[in-house]
Amino acid sequence: MVRAVPDARADRGVCRQQYAGTVQVVKLNVDDNPSIALRYCVQAIPTLILFRDGEERDRLIGARSKEAIARTIDAQMGAASN
Repeated sequence: MVRAVPDARADRGVCRQQYAGTVQVVKLNVDDNPSIALRYCVQAIPTLILFRDGEERDRLIGARSKEAIARTIDAQMGAASN
């Protein structure tokens, strides 16, 4: 079950710890940065965009469990090593 997390910083901290040194996790407020949201066609919140070498590799739209996000990141990391 997916639930709202009152403090998203806690989830980013988990990702940062789990993928330290291999993945950079950043948060962007689309209300404060509408031009960036437009550039990347962000039409829903939350949107997670995974980049590798400056190119978009995958996109998750909507609330997802930590496990689902980790599977997506792991799949992209595996694709990077092939």
